Amino acid sequence: MLYTVPPEGLVRSFIAVSALVLAAACARPSLDLSTVPARPGPAVANAMVGMWSGTVFESEADPGTPFTLVQVQHRDGTVSGQLAFNGSRIPLADVTVLEATADRYVALIGPYASPRDARQIVARLEAQLVGKTLSGTVYARSVDGGKAYRGRFTAERAPGVDVM
Repeated sequence: MLYTVPPEGLVRSFIAVSALVLAAACARPSLDLSTVPARPGPAVANAMVGMWSGTVFESEADPGTPFTLVQVQHRDGTVSGQLAFNGSRIPLADVTVLEATADRYVALIGPYASPRDARQIVARLEAQLVGKTLSGTVYARSVDGGKAYRGRFTAERAPGVDVM
């Protein structure tokens, strides 16, 4: 028995598949380094600038890679900084804050040398800010493309270094 799909079924199937593809593309965070940086208000910027000590975990089994993040606010209102992987010889990585609110933080990092191998990596941090703690998700991939990985991170503001 040959099964045929009526034309209206094909259209519905095409629309459904297109919607799923579009939703998947929209759900994937941007790792585009040319994205315009945020200009948070003074109170939000003061909550973001300073020194942060944290750990990034590429998986649940990963013991974590410690890092230090230092951020400053510039005259134009943007917030940026540098990230260092503690105990490594990897050069500092540039950090650009894309979004900052009283409780949300999004930043792009890189490109930088992977602490695991020699590949150049670009990453995106998406976090919630609760008090003096940032915690959230890191998305990273090679600048050459390929599959991105998703991990998690947490960072706390270093005591005594609130405003720079």
